[in-house]
Amino acid sequence: MKNLLSIAALLLLLLAALLWLPQPEPLLPEAQQPGPDMAHTSDEGPVTLISNVRLFDGERWHAATSILLRDGLVHSIGPDLAAPAQAVLVDGSGKTALPGLIDAHVHSFGTAQEDALRFGITTMLDMFRPPQDFPRTHAERASLQASDRADLYSAGYLATAAGGHGTQYGIAVPTLAGADEADAWVAARQTEGSDWIKIVIEPGWGQQRLPTLDAGVVGALIRAAHDRDLLAVAHVSTYADAMMAIEAGIDGLVHLFADRRIDDGFIAAARAADIFVVPTMPVLAGIYGHNDTDWMLTHPVLGPRLPAGQRNNLDMRFPLADDADTAWSNVGANLIALHTAGIPILAGSDAPNPATTYGASLHHALRLLVAAGLPAADALRAASSVPAREFGLAGRGCLKPGCRADLLLVAGDPLTDIAATAMIDAVWKNGHQLSFAMPAMQPDTTSSAAVSGEQDLLADPSRWMAAADDYMGGASSAAISWSQTDDASSLQVSGQLEPGHVFPYAGAMWFASTIPMQPENFSTRTHLVLQIEGAAGDYQALLFSGASQASQPQQVPIKVGELNRIELDAINGLELNRLRAIGVFASGAAREVDFRIVQARLE
Repeated sequence: MKNLLSIAALLLLLLAALLWLPQPEPLLPEAQQPGPDMAHTSDEGPVTLISNVRLFDGERWHAATSILLRDGLVHSIGPDLAAPAQAVLVDGSGKTALPGLIDAHVHSFGTAQEDALRFGITTMLDMFRPPQDFPRTHAERASLQASDRADLYSAGYLATAAGGHGTQYGIAVPTLAGADEADAWVAARQTEGSDWIKIVIEPGWGQQRLPTLDAGVVGALIRAAHDRDLLAVAHVSTYADAMMAIEAGIDGLVHLFADRRIDDGFIAAARAADIFVVPTMPVLAGIYGHNDTDWMLTHPVLGPRLPAGQRNNLDMRFPLADDADTAWSNVGANLIALHTAGIPILAGSDAPNPATTYGASLHHALRLLVAAGLPAADALRAASSVPAREFGLAGRGCLKPGCRADLLLVAGDPLTDIAATAMIDAVWKNGHQLSFAMPAMQPDTTSSAAVSGEQDLLADPSRWMAAADDYMGGASSAAISWSQTDDASSLQVSGQLEPGHVFPYAGAMWFASTIPMQPENFSTRTHLVLQIEGAAGDYQALLFSGASQASQPQQVPIKVGELNRIELDAINGLELNRLRAIGVFASGAAREVDFRIVQARLE
C-alpha cells in the first residue's frame, strides 16, 4: 500500500522562477573557520579522520588536507591533524570532500528521505506536504544520532486559492479567499510546524485557467509571515507574477519563469528586494524537452542506487510545452542574468515530478547549472552554503569546525568537472558512515502468456486483503468479511475514514497473482466490471501495474449502487500485461465505511 502515496507525490507543477549564485573563488590555503552555534541532541558518536583529501567547505576550497569528524560534528580541519587512538582512518587521496548536499525544492512523500540520502543529499527543503509527521521530522533534524534519512524542513501546506494550483492532488488544502484570512492562515501553519510559507501565484498554463491569489492576498500573507519571523517564498511561472511577488515583499522565488527574458527593471527590483531564487532546472528541462535523464540510468554509481520506482519516474515525460526551445533558451539567459547581477541561486530538483527523482536529480541540477554557464564552484555553493544561509539552516551546507558531520566523499574534482559530484565514494550523516544496500534491479516480469478466460475477482478470497491508510501512519481503518451463496460471493468492507493522511482511504485490495503484487499478464482483457452497494460517498478503483511495485497507480472514480463497466484501454498508463493489483476504496471526507462489493471481474 506504500504505492498510494504516489497519488499525491506526482505533483505536476508546471512552473518557473529566477536565480543566482555567488562569485567563484580560487583555491585557498588551509584555514580553519569557526562553525555556527547549534542546538541538538547527541550521543557520543564515532570518530573519523579523512586524510589527504581535497575539501570544499561550502564556500572555499582547500588543497590536500585532513578533516576530523567527532560526536556528529566537524571537529577540526588541517594538513597535519593527529589521529585519535579510536579514530577510523579514511584515505582521501584523489577524492573530494563536500558538505552533505541540500536540495532546495522537493515534495517529500513515501521513501523520499531514504532515497535522497543514498545520493549524498543530507537535507531536503520541502515546498508542499501535509504536516502530520512534523514532530518526527523536527526531532530527527535536531539529533546527531545515526540516521538513514535525509533531514527535512518544510513549508507544509501551501497558500493557494480555492480550486487553485495545489488543490488538484487529492490533498485537502486550507485555501484563502481574501486578505483578511491571511493572518489566521499563517498562524495555523506556524502552529503546525511549518518552517516557512509558500505562496502559489499561478493563473494556469496552456489553455487551462486556474483561480489564483491576487496582490492584496499575497501581500497580506507575506506581512503575516514576516510578523512571525517566517520566510515567504512564491511559486510563479511568469515574469509578471514574479514582479508582483517581489513588489509585495517576497523573500524568494522557487521557480524560474521562461515566458520572457529578464530586463534591467526586473534585476533592479530583485536586487532592491534582496530575493533569492530556486530555479528547479531538472523539472524545467523536462517541461521544455531537454531533460536528458538517460545518463543517470546508465551511470556507474547513480544507476545501481536507483530502484525501479525511481527509474520509472526518470522515464516519465511532461507533454512538450509550446515554444519549448524558445522557453528553454530563456531559462538559460535568465539564469545568467540573475547570476551576473548577484541574485542568490539555490539548487533544487522539484522531485518527484516527471523526469526527476529524489537525490539523483540534484546531481542533474548541478550539471544543468554549469551547462547554462555557472562556474562549478558557484553551482556547488547553490547546493550547500547558499540554501543554508538563505533558509537559516545553522551548521548545514558547510564543512568547518562546529558544522554537522554531514559529508559526501566523491572521486575526482568537481571544481574542474561538476560531473564528479555523482562519483559517490562514501556518505556520512551525523558523523556516521552509511552502508547502503543497493536496491535490487527488478527484471522485466511480464508473463509469457496472458491469463485466459473471464476473471471473477471474487472467486478466490485468498487474493483479497483489507487496506487502509493506518498502514502508512494514518488513522483510517478497514476490515473485510465474506458472504457465500451457491451462486456468488460478495465482500463486505467496514471501517472508518479519518482525516490526517495524504490520501485518506479504507477498502480492500485484490492481487493479480497468488504472490501479492507479483505481475500477471491480463492483456486480453478489455473491461473491469465493479458493482458496490452501500452508503453514498466517494469511491475509487486503483489499478496497479508496470515494471515496479512503486509504479504510479491509475485512479478511476466509481459510483455506488451502479454497475461500473470501465474500459481498460481508455486508462492512460495502465499496463495490462503487468497488472499487479486492483483496489476498491472509500475515500474523501471522514465517515463510517460500510459497503459491499457484489461484482468484480475482468472481461
